[in-house]
Amino acid sequence: MLGEAGQRASEGKAPRRLRQQLTVLEIALAMVLVTCAGLVAKSFWQLTSVNPGFRTDHVLSFNLTPPPGR
Repeated sequence: MLGEAGQRASEGKAPRRLRQQLTVLEIALAMVLVTCAGLVAKSFWQLTSVNPGFRTDHVLSFNLTPPPGR
């Protein structure tokens, strides 16, 4: 632990600046992803209230499974 602290104290400005830039980039990408996820969720929520253009009551559905081997 002390060895690592000594190594970091002797680092130059370039590695520290690169680490700071990568941190800022990571935070910016996280904000973009959170914003996109919110927009997708909002769009999905709005789609649930859209009229599909046909009646959805009295609908019958079934699954047809072909026999194995065909």
